[in-house]
Amino acid sequence: PSWGNQYIGDEILRGIPTNKFKSCFYVPDIRATVSATYYISDVTKFQAYLPANESIILKIDVQIRAQNGRQELYTYNVFRYTPYPRRREQRQALETPEGVYCPNRTSTLAVPQNIPERVSSNSEALITQLNNSILSTHGLYDTQFQFSRFDIWYPDPVGGPNWLHYTEIHDFATGL
Repeated sequence: PSWGNQYIGDEILRGIPTNKFKSCFYVPDIRATVSATYYISDVTKFQAYLPANESIILKIDVQIRAQNGRQELYTYNVFRYTPYPRRREQRQALETPEGVYCPNRTSTLAVPQNIPERVSSNSEALITQLNNSILSTHGLYDTQFQFSRFDIWYPDPVGGPNWLHYTEIHDFATGL
C-alpha cells in the first residue's frame, strides 16, 4: 500500500508528552482506506526507562472507510511495547496457534507448553458501538485445582447509570 505520514502536532497522553503523526493508506484486500493517528513519546521531553533518543508508541486511533460505505473506528492503547522484537517473538505475535481457527489463516505453531499452573489476566476494550464504553474483564485459571473464573464488567446496554457484572465459574474437579 502507498503510505503518507504527516506530523500533526503534540499532545499530552497519560501524562506523557507525545508527537502525533497521521498516516493514510489504501488496503486492496479489504477495499478500504485506513487512516491511523499514532501517538509517540517525544524523545526531547520524555525518556523514562528508554535509551537516549528512543520513543515508544502509546496509542493508535484507526478509522477505516470501505468502498461499500461501511465505517469502523478503533483505538489501541499501548501499555507494553517491544521495539525490534526477536524473530520468535515476532512470529508468535503474527501466527495463529495450533488448535485456533481463524478463517483464511493457517495455524503454524503449537500451543505453548510452558504456561504456568496458575494464570490471571486483565483486559479492557473500548466499545464504540456502546457509547464509547469500556468493557473490563478478569480471568483466573488454575490447572492444579481444575478451576477457572471469568468476570466481566460492562455498562448497562439500555443506558442506565450502573455497571453490570457477570461471573462465570467452572470447577472441573466437581463438574460444576
